[in-house]
Amino acid sequence: MTVSVAIDVGPRDDSGGLLVADAFSDDRAAGTVIGTHTTNGVIRGGCDSERQIAIDHGTLRFQPLVKPGWARQGIAYGPFRRASGLVMAVSVTNGHNTSQGTTIGEHILRRIHRWALGANADPWPNRLVSWACGPRKKGTFRRFLWWARSTRTTYKLPDFNENLALGWFTSDAPRDPLSDGCGFIVHAAKGENGELWTRVGTRCLSAFRGLKNLQIYYFVALRERGAIYYAAAMEGAHGLAAFPMMRPIAIDPFNDDETLYAGVHQCVLGQIGFRVDTRIHGIRVHKVPDLTSRFGTAHVGDPMTRDAVASDIAGRSGSWRVLRGNVDRTDTGAVGGDGVALATSDPGVPSGLIHAIAATGDTPGACGLAWRVRDGDNFWLFKVSGEGSALIRVEQGAEVILVSDARRSLAPDTLHSLQILDGYGQIGCYLDGDRLFGIDDQPLEEATATGIWFDGAGGVEMRDFETHPREVPIPPFVLFEAPWLRLGHHAEIVDDFAGPFGDLAGRAPRIGGGTWGKTSVSA
Repeated sequence: MTVSVAIDVGPRDDSGGLLVADAFSDDRAAGTVIGTHTTNGVIRGGCDSERQIAIDHGTLRFQPLVKPGWARQGIAYGPFRRASGLVMAVSVTNGHNTSQGTTIGEHILRRIHRWALGANADPWPNRLVSWACGPRKKGTFRRFLWWARSTRTTYKLPDFNENLALGWFTSDAPRDPLSDGCGFIVHAAKGENGELWTRVGTRCLSAFRGLKNLQIYYFVALRERGAIYYAAAMEGAHGLAAFPMMRPIAIDPFNDDETLYAGVHQCVLGQIGFRVDTRIHGIRVHKVPDLTSRFGTAHVGDPMTRDAVASDIAGRSGSWRVLRGNVDRTDTGAVGGDGVALATSDPGVPSGLIHAIAATGDTPGACGLAWRVRDGDNFWLFKVSGEGSALIRVEQGAEVILVSDARRSLAPDTLHSLQILDGYGQIGCYLDGDRLFGIDDQPLEEATATGIWFDGAGGVEMRDFETHPREVPIPPFVLFEAPWLRLGHHAEIVDDFAGPFGDLAGRAPRIGGGTWGKTSVSA
């Protein structure tokens, strides 16, 4: 089921920038959500081909598809005209970040037998009676149908390793969010749970692996061209800022789609036959004033053009220091002189996201992004040229090449995106959205200056340099309720599960009465 909205009747800005506010306060049975209205009266578009989208207990529910695939399950709002500072914010708990659509190796009869036995906590006849008296028998039959269609002989679809997409897309039911619009993608990372991707140009940028199955807040802020991505979760979540802060994740400088839909789309739920529903706690679309400027939340932002300072277009550029050689501004960007050149600007706090455009000529020269700069002899460098790329640590003036790749280089007469994601114990270096290098390291962690680097005159020009803090406050316009976390003053039961290896049943917790026991749940 798909509902489209004509371009001339899209959501209007009639409340100080708020365009969509969906708190899912209206209960809706499965299959009846698409076409209804949000909290502020906007039509809920999208697709629900198997009628498995519902609303209950104040959240939207995506139930597992029998047939996986994009453009089969999702909710969308719009269309909208691209505008700087237009933000889509989503609070979501993905059912399973490792969800994949593929064959199940185990024979279906053996799988049904295992399902009937369960955890062996109760005799299987008792489990069947409990299931017969339970409320979710329809869900069990859908599970059996899913298993039947996922055997080696019956599964005829391509493998799906990406399961969730959210952000801005060119339709309300995108057929391939991996090549459409500006959005987050959750990729199945097997033993590392999920891998968080963002769309950058024609690629998907891998921000980090180990994405946990928690309630996560995603923010995609459109720019005049492209978008900037942010995310947050509860304190301690791997790779993410602690709510109410958000982490700048990536910048896409390329996408220029003019008409876009804000949407959340599920391709598949479950892995090797087991699954759990996705819950969306809230969605907002808002024109955020602080993100309408050219560089948004950047603490250093500079077009690097000759007229930038005179026209105050640089905004947060601060002061620049040339530590080596010569760096000059032109009408379109910054260039280096003969030999090595390094220019830096120090925001005073560590930067977590650094980005610039490298514009090459007929014969690309060498350039790079420098960060964690203490002085001209101590800094980190992501170097790219027409001959390859490298991640370099400069210590006491000596270059230490940590990793290099001669295959990934600058192309002639091309606009390239250079990007560094630094923080939470990891460093990632990206060229046009491709992750070239990723390491875990801490040296020069306290150094805060960032900048641009050249080796040789001509051949490459640096444009639109910007650096963002490792975390920034979530704008109040798109601030959801805090993630659920309740800690009392008195601990009733505490257990660290220390002790000899063996069955937990029958053991007592470290603090509190009673013992651990097995239970069974029929589904």
